[in-house]
Amino acid sequence: MVASAAYRKAVELLARRAHFEREIGHKLRVRGFEESECLAVVKRLRAEGLVDDHQTAVSFVEARLRRGPLGRRRLRAELERRGAAAQPIDAALAGLTAESERGLAREAARRFRDRRPEKHDALLRHLDRLGFAPHDILAVAEEHKAG
Repeated sequence: MVASAAYRKAVELLARRAHFEREIGHKLRVRGFEESECLAVVKRLRAEGLVDDHQTAVSFVEARLRRGPLGRRRLRAELERRGAAAQPIDAALAGLTAESERGLAREAARRFRDRRPEKHDALLRHLDRLGFAPHDILAVAEEHKAG
């Protein structure tokens, strides 16, 4: 099968990092390729196993959590911004239990407190920006007040 310019561009993008199907389609359209060609390229990439939204979502979450603690809301927002569909997002976040998310919130609070020990209100805002659930934010903040 002859590789079209759109296909070659898509493979070039995938060589840099994994992309979601929607992301590849969008980037191809922005570069001036026709909608029908973009859809065909994405379909071909999927059939060849070069794009896998579920695996890309899982890898993305793992990579982001290696860089530092984040909450489910922030991870979901970042995945949505990249073009992930709901099902791969839900699958990727399934491993993030309430207990593990609370632990991530504790880690984020500890890191914040190491830099700004007396800034309680700032800690609340920081944990919110990182996407933690309100009940985790309040619980972790109370732990840090007591400790």
